[in-house]
Amino acid sequence: MITHDRLLELLDYNQSTGVFTWRANRSHNAMAGNVAGSNGRKDGYVYISIDNKQYRAHRLAFLYVTGSLPTGQVDHRDRVRHNNKWDNLRDANFVINGRNMSITNRNKSGVKGVYWNKNINKWHAQIRVIGKLIHIGFFDDLVAAKDARAKAEDRYGFNE
Repeated sequence: MITHDRLLELLDYNQSTGVFTWRANRSHNAMAGNVAGSNGRKDGYVYISIDNKQYRAHRLAFLYVTGSLPTGQVDHRDRVRHNNKWDNLRDANFVINGRNMSITNRNKSGVKGVYWNKNINKWHAQIRVIGKLIHIGFFDDLVAAKDARAKAEDRYGFNE
């Protein structure tokens, strides 16, 4: 496991761009100033190889800035996995990170927690809180269902 001192020895991190660059170091073959890492994998994260071990750049950003790895998962606020700007990252538990997931390709409404109920020909809004599915209501129009879902997100602290 990489230490804070070793990370500072090898890399510089620009908090406003989210980009890591290599520092001059005789034990590493990268040129000083070159961008570290790549996001060529399908999962969209930036990976940096240090001492023959792969690290996700967003976790290294936490180590670089705070001196320790995050206690939970790292959530990208904008859901863009390669955007490692410091103000886009937050230490989050599984629940908070899950709340910030993108909608699935099965979603036809374009709104999380809102779907068309063909049995009654209305939009159904719901929200899951601490594992419990909560019915928000049935709505004739999508905008009303979306607004109700947004109010429920605020009520249950989804947007913190």
